[in-house]
Amino acid sequence: MTNLTNEEIWRGVLNEMEVSLSRASFITWFKDTKIISKESGQIVISVPNGFVKEWVQNKFNKQIFQHLKQIDNNVREINYVVGNPFIKNPDPRFLLGKSSWSKSRKLLLMQILIQKQT
Repeated sequence: MTNLTNEEIWRGVLNEMEVSLSRASFITWFKDTKIISKESGQIVISVPNGFVKEWVQNKFNKQIFQHLKQIDNNVREINYVVGNPFIKNPDPRFLLGKSSWSKSRKLLLMQILIQKQT
């Protein structure tokens, strides 16, 4: 197990990915990405949108997994999420009200709130 923070682990992965990609590709696929959770060998990576999520999962997952294993041998699984569903105590009125958030994101956050409260 490593004592590195999520930010330090992800910076290590990004450094390795940057070497293997053009600058434009690296920025396109890895800008605004980060590790938001690391528990029991499971890494959750936040990406900015569904298109990036699909592309990173399909094209870069194997490389990301290998780099993560080099940093922390306990890594067993990677999950990708759009945005950060682990927002602490979001206001449900905001989630249900008018905002720029998609219905699916609102639904996901409401499910998290319900699970947290039960």
